[in-house]
Amino acid sequence: MGDRHAAGYDEDGRIVMVFRDTCICSKTAVDFVGWVGTYEDLVEKREEQYRVRLIANSRYASAGYTGYPGLERLADSTFVATTYAVIEKGHRASIVSVKFRLSETDGSTPDNEGTTV
Repeated sequence: MGDRHAAGYDEDGRIVMVFRDTCICSKTAVDFVGWVGTYEDLVEKREEQYRVRLIANSRYASAGYTGYPGLERLADSTFVATTYAVIEKGHRASIVSVKFRLSETDGSTPDNEGTTV
């Protein structure tokens, strides 16, 4: 559950989608998160393989202060996700990027979805 999605494929065929988490019951509500799954997961409306918090935005901002992301996969399989977020108390939203590889995030589970890359 979320909005303002951007998606891309990893070299192994999995989909990486980044977006603002809009699920109020989530540990990552209003944060910038990554969803990793397959095309079949989407078609069959199954849960993803995992989700990971990319940028903790909820500590300092209202629900609207992240989103409209960009996502690129580099030749070395590094993803670069860019969005805006409030990352320091009392500051305005900034444009921020985070780099990650699925090899670094594989093994994430709902129990540790609060972990920031």
